[in-house]
Amino acid sequence: MERQFWDGRDQDLEAQAHGPMQAEPEMAISKEMAVKRISSMAGYQEQFKKAFNEDNITFKKIADAIVTFLKALDGELPTIIYPKLPAVTATTPKPDMK
Repeated sequence: MERQFWDGRDQDLEAQAHGPMQAEPEMAISKEMAVKRISSMAGYQEQFKKAFNEDNITFKKIADAIVTFLKALDGELPTIIYPKLPAVTATTPKPDMK
């Protein structure tokens, strides 16, 4: 599988799923707070129980759920979140960070 992020810093989608939740410029949430928030929502409790066959919600399960969602999109994420932008692919040039 191809490396993730524009700069290839994560080796796979599974590794990538953990980062944005904890990254300061993105969600800036601790693992514990992510679990607490997701666990506090009845709809998520039900869905996680269906997906994982148990009540215990963990940060890894949250990341796994994100990975499953992203894989189901099969490359369509940019057009869902940013419908006016062209789809980003592995061959899209990296932005100039200078």
